Parts: sequence; structure tokens; C-alpha cells
Amino acid sequence: MFAMVRSVHTFSLIKVCGVVSASSSSSTTSKTLIWFFRFTEVSNTTLENFQTRNCSFSSSSESSTKVESFDFLHQFSPSKKNNLLSSRLSVINPYERRQIVVCLSKLIKRGQGFLLKGFSLGFCPFVLVRIMKFFNDHRSALAFFKFAFEDDDSESSIRSCCIVAHLFAAQKLRYLSQDVLSCVVARIGSHRSRDLVDLMWSNHHMYESDFSVLDSLMRAFLNVNMVSNALEVLNRIREEKLRPSLSAVNILLKLLLQRGDFSIVWKLFRDMVGKGPHPSNYVFNVMGSMKSASNVFMDMHRTGLTPDIVTYNTLISGYCKAFDLSNAEDFATKMCASGWHPDITTYNIRMHGFCSSRKIKEAVKMLNELISLGVVPNTVTYNTMMNGVCSDILDRAMILTAKLLKMAFVPNVVTVNLLLSHFCRKGLPERALTWGHKLSQVSFPFDDITYKILERARCDILEDAEIAKETPGESIFLDFLMYITYDYIGRNNSYQDKDKLYFIRNMSSQFFGPCQVK
Repeated sequence: MFAMVRSVHTFSLIKVCGVVSASSSSSTTSKTLIWFFRFTEVSNTTLENFQTRNCSFSSSSESSTKVESFDFLHQFSPSKKNNLLSSRLSVINPYERRQIVVCLSKLIKRGQGFLLKGFSLGFCPFVLVRIMKFFNDHRSALAFFKFAFEDDDSESSIRSCCIVAHLFAAQKLRYLSQDVLSCVVARIGSHRSRDLVDLMWSNHHMYESDFSVLDSLMRAFLNVNMVSNALEVLNRIREEKLRPSLSAVNILLKLLLQRGDFSIVWKLFRDMVGKGPHPSNYVFNVMGSMKSASNVFMDMHRTGLTPDIVTYNTLISGYCKAFDLSNAEDFATKMCASGWHPDITTYNIRMHGFCSSRKIKEAVKMLNELISLGVVPNTVTYNTMMNGVCSDILDRAMILTAKLLKMAFVPNVVTVNLLLSHFCRKGLPERALTWGHKLSQVSFPFDDITYKILERARCDILEDAEIAKETPGESIFLDFLMYITYDYIGRNNSYQDKDKLYFIRNMSSQFFGPCQVK
């Protein structure tokens, strides 16, 4: 039977089967044997023959159904509610499943299989923390937690999860602590999460400080966009005479701006000035954009000055950066009423504001408007919309791309950088390096950002970063956009500056080896 084993991961799983089934009943042994065959993908005929000789099932059809429905990871789960494979698909994705299997097999190789067996008997937070610390990286450990937590959101389970978060915080693993809490609050919802805050606060002195527990809770709520809960925790931090983290408050401020809760934004800003933490440059810039826009406009009128199009564009840009699209629209209307017509800069600013707020439909309306009015789009227009296209729904993105192709656009290094970065974000670092290599062969001049993106792609591959999910449409679409850019650059190669050829070739060879430059 073992002659059929061909991969390292399969060998690890045979050891898993041996450890788990050593002191189990015959029924458990049958399950671990099913696991072995599911992972090695033996043909149905071979599997049926093996079941006939070694397993005592009532019928071949019944055994086939059990093989198809059994989730081999379930034997390591403390929850026994449901062992169907379909029940796990919404909890962890295929890549996370593979990482869990690999890490668990390594754990067993190191003689720690008793931890898995003990954990399978009951949700023990101390054992869970020991298992999670065996994982290669943060994301894999969190995936195992999601698998272990699965569909048990009872009060006892939530209490155990609180202990897990405390233990990670006590061991200086704050990010894992925060992510564990994020998973829990996302699962139980906003209302029950208020009870979670009390659970975390009780007896927290055994594990971590007042600030540590409240800061972790606040960040957990921010991670899942529970702004109201985050504000409640912030108020509790103030009540305890503590100073909240500046980075956490900045995140909260950004989320409030995106929601348009400007009254709360002003209160938060006043508290930062009066009680701390002291606002950063980012906060002052955002608040300055919101506050000074109206004041500057009114002051100009008081002194008899008439705002010009540059003034209006500056004010509109300030509101867009503050995600206050309503006031941006008001100032655009005032500009037209004052006799100033929007120029390409005005449209680019507003389209960027809509794309940043994920309002692609509104950005498309702006694009249609500028074309209908005879305003000539430029490279900034194309890059702004291209970035929005890559983040939009695929079908609508294809329609918008067809519209962009009708424009006389000229792609530049910004175009290349945004497309390469989207390859990395979609989990396609190999494609980023492939296109980078193609561009280097036509001597396209990369900038510092390009090289940083390519270096990131190379590191993702070396570190076996998260592979792309099953989104072939997105991959083909990005390749299509990059091909359009590459084709234009190849046919209109104006980058053959002889003074820079040696530099381009030398820098490109660091990533792709020597490339031929004509």
C-alpha cells in the first residue's frame, strides 16, 4: 500500500494516521485510512478494492458516500457537531487548509502529536496556544484558530477564546491576540461583543495590563469595521485614565471619515488635542483640509478676492482627501456658478476621490461627463481609472476598460507600478516578475517604486506567500491590461536614451539576469 506514496506531504500524513489511530477504535482507524487516500488521490477502483479488503462498511455505495463527505481535519477539532467537508469551506479557504495540514504534520514529526489528540478531546486554550505557536507564520496560525473555533460560539467557548487572547498578549504576541479577538467579534456580532469586553476585562491582570487588553479590543473592533464598539472601548480607555494608541486612533479617524460621521470626527480630534495622544501630521492634514476649506473660501470673499479655478481645485481636493464627497460636490457646484468650468485637473481630483471611496460608478459618470464636454483626458486620468478598474467587479471592469481603450492614453511608469502592485495584491507574484522581465527587455526605465514592488514579489515567492485563490478571470484581466501597456511601450519605445541604457540593464539584471537591450 505504501508503495503508492509519492510526495513529502503524503508521507507526513501517513505518520499522522499512525499517531492518531494508535490507540483508537477500528472505526477511527477507518477514518484515518480514508484521510490517507483522499490526500494521495488514489483512483476510485484502488480505493474500493482496499475498502473491500480492510474496512467493514455495510456496502460499497455507503463507503463511497462516507469517503466523499468526511473531512480529515475534523479528527483534530474539539467540536463534534458536524464532520462534513462542506461545513468547513466557509471557515478556511483551500490554501489555509493546505498550510494547516503541512504544519500539523511537522508538529507530529517533532513528537508533539499528543497535543493534537488532547485538543481534540476538548477546547483547551493552553493547548491551542501551544499548537498555534508551532505554525510557520501568523496567517497559518490564525487559520488554525478559525478552524478550531468553527461553529461553537457558546459562552464557554468564547471564554476560552478570551484566555487564548490573554495568553498571546502575555507572551508578547499582541498581533495574534488582536486577530484572535477579531475572529471572535466578527463571529458573534456587535451586541454580544459588548459582553466580550467584560469577559476580557475580568481577571485580565493575571495576563496583561489595562492598556494592553483595551488596546487589543479596540483594534479588534477596528479590524472588522465595528466602529461603534471601538468608540465604546475608546471611552472606556479614557475612563481608566489611560491614553489610547495614536495608530489605533488614526485608524478609527479614517473609518469615521469614510462613514461621513464628521461630528464624531471633530469630537475625537478635540479629545486628541486636549487629552492625547497628540495628533500626528496625518491627523492635522486631514482636519486642516476639512476646517480650512470653508474658512479660506469665506476669508477670500471678505477681503474682496475672487477664487480662481486653482483655488476651487485645491478646496475640492481637500474635501476628497477627507472623504467628504458631499462638500466636494458643493464646491464644484459653486465653481460652476462663479463662471469657472471644470478642467481636467478638477475631473481627475473628483474621479480619484470616488475611486478611493470605492464609488466606481460615480467615477465612470465623471469620465463620461468630461468626454462629452470635450475635455481631453491625460495620463493621470487613465492611471486613476485603471487603478479603480483593477479593484472593481470584473464584468463592469471589462466594460470600463473598453471605454478607456478609446482614449489616446500614454502609459508611464505609474501605470506599470499600479498594475504590478495589483498582481501582488491578488496573490500573483510570479506574474508580476514575468511582466517585469518583459518590460526590462524593452529597456523600460523602472523607478524606485517598481524595484520595491518586484522585490516584494520575489520575497513572496521565496517565502511561499499566499497563492492566488481561484480567480482566473481576474488573472486574465490583469494580464490583458498589462499586455496593452506592454504593447504600447514596445511599439512606441521612446526609452532608448543611450546615457541610461547601461543603468537600466544593470539594475534589471539584479532581478532577471542579463537582458538584451537593443
